Amino acid sequence: EPKKQLLYPKKAAGAQITQSQHRKVVIINTNTGLFWKASLVLAAAVILALIAYIKIIVVKKLVIKI
Repeated sequence: EPKKQLLYPKKAAGAQITQSQHRKVVIINTNTGLFWKASLVLAAAVILALIAYIKIIVVKKLVIKI
């Protein structure tokens, strides 16, 4: 008699495969934290760029006035 294999769908990195009460395969994505981290890094970069831009504008105005 051939062996029965359980066929699971391929899972993405960080995804977790579980079985529900009705024996259906459920894939839970655990990578949502990566999206938050990426957006926080982007926000920090934008804030730093704005601060640098403001400093350049201030210096240019001071140099032109003198």
